Amino acid sequence: MRGTPVYKDVSLATVKFESIAEEIKSRSFTGFVKVSYWDMEDYLYYLRGEAIDGIRCFPDGKRERVEYRYYKPSSNNGVFSLYATSPLDIFAFKESLQDRITPYTFVGYGQELIVPIQLSHTDPNRILEDMASFEAYGYMVMSQRDSFGPLITFSGGKPVCLYKSGIFKHSGKESLWVDTHDSYVAVFRTEPEFVNFVTSLDSLRRLEDVKLKRLTDIKNIVGKLEGGFTLLEIVLSYGLRLFMLLSGRSVVFKMVRDCAQVLTEKQLPTSEGEYLLRLYGIDIRGQFTPLEINFSSLEEEVVEYVPREELSAINKAFIEELGPIGAVVWKKVFERLGFEADKLPKNRLEEFINTLAKEIPDEKHANRFIEKTRRWIR
Repeated sequence: MRGTPVYKDVSLATVKFESIAEEIKSRSFTGFVKVSYWDMEDYLYYLRGEAIDGIRCFPDGKRERVEYRYYKPSSNNGVFSLYATSPLDIFAFKESLQDRITPYTFVGYGQELIVPIQLSHTDPNRILEDMASFEAYGYMVMSQRDSFGPLITFSGGKPVCLYKSGIFKHSGKESLWVDTHDSYVAVFRTEPEFVNFVTSLDSLRRLEDVKLKRLTDIKNIVGKLEGGFTLLEIVLSYGLRLFMLLSGRSVVFKMVRDCAQVLTEKQLPTSEGEYLLRLYGIDIRGQFTPLEINFSSLEEEVVEYVPREELSAINKAFIEELGPIGAVVWKKVFERLGFEADKLPKNRLEEFINTLAKEIPDEKHANRFIEKTRRWIR
């Protein structure tokens, strides 16, 4: 992960980790600590002053988790560094540890056109205009306070897919509001094939899981593939995954997700082990209907909220269809979408209800929930 050094290569023998932890918390620091030993490196990640995870990296490419809340150096023979980053980098790291594939999985891939910048310092509508004038291929990704926000892909400068809150949108109009003080944005240029791939991830389906002893065994798997597109995901170690998109037996692109970084080349583990290979089918889109997207900030619009009694009725309907656990899921969906407790913007109500419906595994109950709440969607 890249970052701006705050402290760099300080001898561990002189570092007081308790004082560092206090400084990180008091400054609401976002970034990571890197502790380098002769035989391994430890990374500790922080978001607004809170420790969120830790990774230990070995020279052979293996990864494992490390105690991060009360970290103590393995020895004094090493160096300490502290780097500041944007929340986008931290969210990319958190996403790399999830056992799922979404457009966020690939954030960081490509040539960086705009480094992560706070939205109070830029205009996202102007970014849309610039992408159109350059007829660029790539994507724009934004963050909310505690998670990724909208991700937009561009084909020839035109927005062709919007991904947010677990939902893909491929056509129509969309007005997005952003909190300029708590949000960041970054833009990446990529190959057209990558845009087609990310835009088509809503068609991804798992086909098969295979256990490998050596990475070279991948050749045998690829040799058996026939027509169509196939995505290979190889789980190499904790936070370390290799992706390959194939058309038949030909590689369209490949990359390695190494915790918070997405790399096109990487020294992979060479020792024998047990690697998990996942094969997915995917229907790659080749033609698109451009989206019409407009951004407005919270300062520019007066936000109307769903009345409390309506929100309570929706909550009751949700718990009736999902069961008692619905109260916990309700709270998590609120947090994931970046809403304050019991404050739901009216213009996000339909999205909120659709997101809740997806949390109900039984289709019959999910449809019943939508029917119960339809009258509140205007």
